[in-house]
Amino acid sequence: MKYKICLINFDPEFDLNKLLFLLKDFEIEQYSELNAFINRNNNKEKSLLILIGNNEKQILDLPIDLKKYKNLIISHFTESVNLYNLILAGCNGFIETEKLEENLNAALKNLWSGLFFIDTDLMGKVIKFFQNSQYKEKEKLKALLNECESEIIKLILQGKNDFDIKKDLNLSANNYTEILSNIKLKLKAKSRSEIAILALQNNL
Repeated sequence: MKYKICLINFDPEFDLNKLLFLLKDFEIEQYSELNAFINRNNNKEKSLLILIGNNEKQILDLPIDLKKYKNLIISHFTESVNLYNLILAGCNGFIETEKLEENLNAALKNLWSGLFFIDTDLMGKVIKFFQNSQYKEKEKLKALLNECESEIIKLILQGKNDFDIKKDLNLSANNYTEILSNIKLKLKAKSRSEIAILALQNNL
């Protein structure tokens, strides 16, 4: 099922016509301000909110709870701390303006399927920032996970592949698959990338 796309552009220099052309097969509603969207959009679960901003902080400062909406953010600026904070705030997808054509279809596909989308390079920046930052709160989901599951998440956040994780933890293929399935079940995640994003969102 294709969702209705609700579009709000806060960037006067953004090529909106280009985006509209890329979305020509979708039902589009454009809003000039956030309040107009909030007041008119009653069917949140069937809408995708696309926010276009000059920078991530502009989006973060909006008086809206991103977690209430399926959303995609498009912005020029990609500072790691702001990307990290967007994920914590409930960002479902992020596209760098310069990579709009390259990433839009993949982002929409992920979001329709209930998954997250952030460019691989940007996700690497966020993970690196997280590892080097002072964010040390780890209580929200920690109680759900045993030591082995937590260690696997740590290695995923380090960018290690399945083969290396199995080798590092001395796990058989079957054991690793079972543990990874348990992690996905506990975190309600559908993929390794979603595990990483949920771990970041919860300061895990």
